Parts: sequence; structure tokens; C-alpha cells
Amino acid sequence: MAKKRTRKPVVDDVGGAIDRLAEVGQLLRRRLDAIDPIEHAARWAGVNDQIRALDERIHGLREEQQRIALAGAELIPLGNAELDGLRRAVAELAELVRAAGRVALVVEAAARVADATGVAIARMRDPTSS
Repeated sequence: MAKKRTRKPVVDDVGGAIDRLAEVGQLLRRRLDAIDPIEHAARWAGVNDQIRALDERIHGLREEQQRIALAGAELIPLGNAELDGLRRAVAELAELVRAAGRVALVVEAAARVADATGVAIARMRDPTSS
């Protein structure tokens, strides 16, 4: 009997990590409450900025966690053969994207060579040009 793979524990682990980040946000809020915003305005603003940035990151992570959970739920019915085929197709696509990036670099380099050649030819025809 084949062991059924599940993605739920991974999503739960990610959720736990996000919850711990939220706890850190609460600790920062308590620290902010202890700072006098008039006497230590810069320090208060710095901690407040940290809280806002952390809240934004947590929100983004929760959205990604939901996407992962949804994708995992949609992939669970697939068998190993289908998942392996999907992995191979994604790997091939990634390789094509890398190759396209290399081609773009070659095209850019060729354009620079063509530009430099054009400048050199122009100077050879008119040595007084700079």
C-alpha cells in the first residue's frame, strides 16, 4: 500500500511561523506603548515603522499561505506520475526561460559590438570626428 503524501503539515508549519511573527508584532506594539512619542519621537517613529513593515509582511505571507493551501488541495488528487510530469514540464519551462535570458544577453552584446563597430568605421572615414 503506497503512503499517501499530504501537504497540509507544511501549510500548518508555515501558518505557525506566521503566527509567531504576529506575536513578535504584539511585542513590538507593547514596546511602542512604553515609548513616549513626544520625548522620543524618532525612536517611536522607528518602532512604529517596524510594526507597519512587519504587518505588511505578515499580510503578504498569509496570502501566499492561502495560495499554497489552495494549490496543494488542487494537486492532492493527482498521482505520482502526473505530479512527476508536471515537475518535468516546469523544469523544461524554467530551462527555456534561462536560455531565453542567455539569448537576450547575446543579442545585447551583439548590439554593443555593432555600435562600437559603427563608431570605429565612422572614425576611420572621418579621422577629425571625436
